[in-house]
Amino acid sequence: PMWLLLSAPCAPKNSPGAQEYPRYPRIAFAPPFLQETERLEQRALSSGMPWSIEMLNAKLKACRESGDPDAALRCYATAAAAHNAFPDNVTVKLLLDTCGRAGRLTEALLIYEAAEQAGFVP
Repeated sequence: PMWLLLSAPCAPKNSPGAQEYPRYPRIAFAPPFLQETERLEQRALSSGMPWSIEMLNAKLKACRESGDPDAALRCYATAAAAHNAFPDNVTVKLLLDTCGRAGRLTEALLIYEAAEQAGFVP
């Protein structure tokens, strides 16, 4: 399946004064989502659609949701080389989120500094 429904608590149980909240489902993407996104990109390109930054952002979202910062950085590097991609604010945020969620704070800091120098306000 393209996505799975997972249960996640709304608030930490041990926080001061916290009440027990009901568990709400959250959507998470399964690892094959990146491959499916890449397949759809190739299909669009082969049908004559021009490459766009939104195609990269879709792949970066799949990487973020599956917790794969290496794939996200690889996707960005590939797009930058192949399409002379210039990131938008969404691209920068997805890269920051992906690295930050995986505890890769050094990479996240480097991405933030590069974005700041390029004039982005992530």
